[in-house]
Amino acid sequence: MIHRLSSFLSLILVLLLAAPAVARDNQEMSLTDTVLTVSQDHLLLFTTLTNPLTDEQVQGLHNGIDIKIIFYIELNQVQAIRGDKNLSTLEIEHTLSYNTLKQEYRLERSNQAGRAFVLPELDMTLQAAGNLSNIRVIELNQLAGSSSYRLRLKAVIAKKQLPMNLHYLTNLFPWGDRETDWQTVEFTY
Repeated sequence: MIHRLSSFLSLILVLLLAAPAVARDNQEMSLTDTVLTVSQDHLLLFTTLTNPLTDEQVQGLHNGIDIKIIFYIELNQVQAIRGDKNLSTLEIEHTLSYNTLKQEYRLERSNQAGRAFVLPELDMTLQAAGNLSNIRVIELNQLAGSSSYRLRLKAVIAKKQLPMNLHYLTNLFPWGDRETDWQTVEFTY
């Protein structure tokens, strides 16, 4: 009887300790704080990606698997009769990697080619990777006056990429693509 009770209590303890890790995995990734503004010459986008990685993805990053966060941005002019007219399409990639020897994270952004950021902590790296600031969507002279526009954006955590001779191992990893819903911002300029 005592053996059954101790086994039962051990099971309860394991479930309680595992609950925070499960809760993190269930947090939905989303784009927040999206702002469109204008500079002297361009329409600018600012947004933040929250909860980008699960615990398994962080573990994969620490095991040497690079992670790509891809932001898709579309700007359309709303036209009721002919359908929307696409004015601009952007694809911005942020690549995360981890150097196990130096214990530091590296962030490369496709919109800042040739410039890599080296960060010491995971939280700082995820915050920097999920932040889009001052993204030039389109030149203002390409926007027609008094027209309606629709900006759509989405973020995707791309599937892991292993060297060519190790692709058969991708089924062993418990995570794949993870993405946000399309977010839409409508405005008149």
